[in-house]
Amino acid sequence: CITIYELNNSEVSLYVWHETSKKVGSNEFTSYLIDYIRNIADSYKEVVLISDGCNYPNRNKVLSSASSNIAVEKFIVLNQLHLEKGRTMMEADNVHFTLEQYFKPTINSPMDYVARMRVARPKQPYKIEVLNYDFFFKYDDVPTNLPSLYFLHPHAHRYKSSCRIGSESCMI
Repeated sequence: CITIYELNNSEVSLYVWHETSKKVGSNEFTSYLIDYIRNIADSYKEVVLISDGCNYPNRNKVLSSASSNIAVEKFIVLNQLHLEKGRTMMEADNVHFTLEQYFKPTINSPMDYVARMRVARPKQPYKIEVLNYDFFFKYDDVPTNLPSLYFLHPHAHRYKSSCRIGSESCMI
């Protein structure tokens, strides 16, 4: 389960899939994140993503290339901030804690998780996307002009519709 928490309205989106059909790697992480941004981009000129400190899914060439592409496609500024691993708490952590309480009774099938997610927040229910194999895009097969990545700040990246990754004017 991957969690997105919108700070401006407290909406929570959960992307759920069975890990036997797809692993949890950069393509999977990038697929759900780009899908989410694509769905909200028409409502915002600037999007700020605050990611946990997990380096592999959050800081890689695949995600950076896709983030740059979506910024150009949707004419937005996309800022990605990385929190310090093990030293911070995010609103999504509260969502995970709530879900863990609902997962304590016996789980008989993978869909039991989804059923419990649906009732875990009665006043403002979680938006749950149950994904199948066809949802995921193989972003690492997309041609890129990024031979290597160099970021001026290890905890923040900025992608603009008018910039290419690697140019100083695009970095925070």
